[in-house]
Amino acid sequence: MAEVTDSKPHPHQALDRLRQKGAAKIAVEVSVHSNNEIVAIATFDWFIKNG
Repeated sequence: MAEVTDSKPHPHQALDRLRQKGAAKIAVEVSVHSNNEIVAIATFDWFIKNG
């Protein structure tokens, strides 16, 4: 059996997850308003990199 370890994510992992959710939401809104998937993907990438 594998050792039982604390399964709580590290704070930075949780923050990354929140950041990605935020970026995804913004990217969706951008794509809806601009009707441009490329802009949305670029926006998503920018938020992942720059938080």
